Amino acid sequence: MAGTLKIVAYGYLAFATLSAFVFCLSLKGRADMNPLYTALILGALGGFHLFLSDAADRKQDWSRSVSVLVAVPLIFGFPIGSIFGFIIIANSLKDWEVDPE
Repeated sequence: MAGTLKIVAYGYLAFATLSAFVFCLSLKGRADMNPLYTALILGALGGFHLFLSDAADRKQDWSRSVSVLVAVPLIFGFPIGSIFGFIIIANSLKDWEVDPE
């Protein structure tokens, strides 16, 4: 599950970088702030998915339920988001050993 979360996180971060690049290109004329807002939102989502994948690597119990919650909106991103969403949900519902922390 952590690997799928990392793939999603890196996808978000790649699009955030691309959006920041578009914002930098728009600074020559009248600056459009939409790419910057998009970059900030996608960067925050990518960072959250990386944080969640780290918790899943450590097999913390709370990361299972949070993973299901963040995977549900991915299902609506057909077709790639649906695939990643279903993989994350399926792996979150599997049994794993929980570290007592």
